Amino acid sequence: MNYSPRWRSVRQEEQRPFDPAKLDWKAWLGSAPWRPFSLVRFRIWRQFWDYGGGNIEDLMSHAIDIVQ
Repeated sequence: MNYSPRWRSVRQEEQRPFDPAKLDWKAWLGSAPWRPFSLVRFRIWRQFWDYGGGNIEDLMSHAIDIVQ
């Protein structure tokens, strides 16, 4: 991961079941560099530069809303 996420640890039994066989991983990656399937990358994609821009990019629209 590119920066330290702050989230509550979720116990395994609280997570929704996920079947990776139903996911088209190549399509999900899109134009991002190829990586092997990772449940962590799939679940918290915003934490990786390949798919998101970090907290600033993710939350900046809300800060700019205040200005507008």
